[in-house]
Amino acid sequence: MPLTILNVSPDPKVRSIDVDGDGNPEAVVTFRLSRGGPTVIYRVANHKMEVISPMDDATPTLQRPDFLDMGNGTKDLIEFDARRDPDDSTIEYSHWALSKGKYVEGTAIDFYDIFYRDEDRNTETVYFPISPALIGKPFVMTVVNGATNGKECRAAKISITLNGMKLPSKDDDDSEHHSTWSVPVTLQQDNTIAVTLGGNPLGRVAIVIQHK
Repeated sequence: MPLTILNVSPDPKVRSIDVDGDGNPEAVVTFRLSRGGPTVIYRVANHKMEVISPMDDATPTLQRPDFLDMGNGTKDLIEFDARRDPDDSTIEYSHWALSKGKYVEGTAIDFYDIFYRDEDRNTETVYFPISPALIGKPFVMTVVNGATNGKECRAAKISITLNGMKLPSKDDDDSEHHSTWSVPVTLQQDNTIAVTLGGNPLGRVAIVIQHK
């Protein structure tokens, strides 16, 4: 699949990330353009470079995705776009998951954010709404401890409170030994999530909430 953008980005950023969990890293290429460039994910198949990231014809649709292991051993892709319209301050998420070796549109995401260890602030609090049409539906929160590159960014202690209720986790004092877990949650139209990270000064946690 030809990509004409290759001819106008002489200095792309290239990373190696094993997105499919087979032990062989794929090439994640972010093209640097004047107004921001797209990201393309390649894998080697039959001695050829094959594009596996989402495309619209020959145009890449990824921008700056986050790579998350949601518990299935592969890396999902999530992007968010905060719209600052005075009459409609909403956040929309794009989610892609691997299917038969290529990224396809994944299930809808109702909340996504990354929380970082901050020595000056023990707890970070985020407020978020959901659509009134989703009230009463069952939700699942997935907690991803650490960064794409492994254990060094895992938080040693994690405490999560949703709407004033502390959620169960993989042992608050031994979280660094756990990468991903999920718990059922209940959401209101307006929600408050508070995350406290301890231990590792580089600790970070991604939280994804989806309705069933």
